[in-house]
Amino acid sequence: MEVILGAGISGLLISSRKRDSIVLENQHRIGGVFSYDEISGFNIPLHPPLVKEKCFTNLLDFAQIETNVIYEKENYLSAKLTIDKIPDWLLPDNKMYYIKNLSEIIQNLSLKARIRLIGSYFIRNDKLVLNTGEIILWDRIYSTIPRRIFDNSKIFRSISIAEAIFTTKKRQGSQIVVNGDKGVSFSHVFSIDWLNPSFDVLYVLVPFLNIVPSWDKVYSDLKRKRILLRDEIISFRYRIIKDGILIDEDNKIGEKDDNIIFCGRLGKWKNFNLCQTIDDSLNC
Repeated sequence: MEVILGAGISGLLISSRKRDSIVLENQHRIGGVFSYDEISGFNIPLHPPLVKEKCFTNLLDFAQIETNVIYEKENYLSAKLTIDKIPDWLLPDNKMYYIKNLSEIIQNLSLKARIRLIGSYFIRNDKLVLNTGEIILWDRIYSTIPRRIFDNSKIFRSISIAEAIFTTKKRQGSQIVVNGDKGVSFSHVFSIDWLNPSFDVLYVLVPFLNIVPSWDKVYSDLKRKRILLRDEIISFRYRIIKDGILIDEDNKIGEKDDNIIFCGRLGKWKNFNLCQTIDDSLNC
């Protein structure tokens, strides 16, 4: 049996090409970084599926959007994120492309796949042992989970991202703020007005290494920067993206062995944007 580890967009795309396969996911929701959830009564992406150029695939339906991008102390952004090279998806342009049908793609792929939402597991030779004690015999593994799970020969460091998702009263258009000031808790704010006619959606990205920043501090920074006021908020939720930005990219994209294939952003341990992730998964 072919086993796919991870039910994010990479794992789901791989499963669509593997008939006799099972997808194992240790989170309670499929879709990974780009999962969706009901917020204020509507299906909302938990991270904006924006790309700077259209992907080379017929799967996706794009809408070009124009937004005001404000860079503040951008020359210090690399130091703030503690990385040498800033990933493409963290350097937005005024003209971007929004993937309109990503939710439908995730839903359709999940309906066709055999997905198991599990807790933990470990691999022993050709056996995959679940936390329930169940044993799955595998012939090949496609891993889209963090590379460090399989390779202890080097340190795979990453930056976590605390992501806050606000729905707010309608405001004056869309806007993206990129802030490199170390004294400001957030690095990016995506204020989006095209997702819903009744409210705007505000995505706040807060990078951190060890300690999750206080949301009082984050809100204080948003208020001080005149980005968000308390009486504008309709709803609020947040999540932690553990391996949000990869510090030590793996330039040796070899496989562990012939039967374990590494795919996608976390499998390859590369700061792929969404298009690169999709392309890699379709060809993995």
